[in-house]
Amino acid sequence: MRNRTLSAIVFSLLSLSLALPADARPALRLVRAAPANKAAKDAGSSATEAPLAFTRLGKGPAIVLLHGLGGDRAVWGEEIVRLSPKYTVLAVDLPGHGQSAGPKAAPATPVTPGQAVTLPLIDLQKVAQQVAKLIRSEKLAPAVVVGHSIGGEVAAWLPLVDREAVRGVLLVDTTLAPPSITDSERTRLRADLKREMIPTLRRFFAPITSSATQLDKVVASAQRVSPAVFMGYLDYAMNNELDEKAGEIAVPVHLLAGPLLIANNNDQVKAHLALQQAGLTAIPNLTYDYFPSSKHWLFWDEPERYRDAVDRFLNTVARPAVSGTKGRPKG
Repeated sequence: MRNRTLSAIVFSLLSLSLALPADARPALRLVRAAPANKAAKDAGSSATEAPLAFTRLGKGPAIVLLHGLGGDRAVWGEEIVRLSPKYTVLAVDLPGHGQSAGPKAAPATPVTPGQAVTLPLIDLQKVAQQVAKLIRSEKLAPAVVVGHSIGGEVAAWLPLVDREAVRGVLLVDTTLAPPSITDSERTRLRADLKREMIPTLRRFFAPITSSATQLDKVVASAQRVSPAVFMGYLDYAMNNELDEKAGEIAVPVHLLAGPLLIANNNDQVKAHLALQQAGLTAIPNLTYDYFPSSKHWLFWDEPERYRDAVDRFLNTVARPAVSGTKGRPKG
């Protein structure tokens, strides 16, 4: 892959915040690190679609954790254990990840003689509907939904598809706007993933990981996602209308952003422009925290700052009334 093409793909990845690695250990093993008096529940939802696998632990107000493309619920292992003494934590495997079955390709539908149209493999709005059904079936509404990367897009869809199921949304290095990637670059990526998946994933993620160890985690997890599913999320993002609906999100939204999303947070004009380009400024009740020493995986790069920001937001949305300053940092 030529450097120009790779750079364009990487830029698109940063725009989407596409990938999130998972620890190589099974999710249940991570959950079992909790104190013995806490019973973890690992199961699948009963939605009409293929069930979503999940882990549930703790008691109290609900928090739903959504990973990014290439990961699974195991990535939230430490957060599940940390938050479960005060909250009911539900960590979900998105379709095609972890123990959640991948979506099946829809049959081609004839439009005119000799032509057919195949529906997209992934639809994040429908994924959000699945998660909302799971929240309700587990009797956890309204929940605070935390989404990293592409999981943040699913989190942002949730209050649009089921307002009463969501108390607030926490976006972790997530953008809502479609990526700037050409059809030819997407075609090349699709072919490269099929031909040599691991080297392609390493080239794809290397610029946004902070160490070789982190890159290894990303690739070890992402290689377990089929190329069709991987590209299905990207294909949907190309025509995603979420940024156009951002003004309809009627719950508090807090963004945790690093330098890859906001290149110069010291300049408020440039910071606001970056948020605007990411499709975030239309959200009526948006606040954000900035992570100056992070790349894309904020919770790995600055774990203490991440935990503090999460706890502040959770404490805020637990109150009856919430206020925020659009496009301005909080804390």
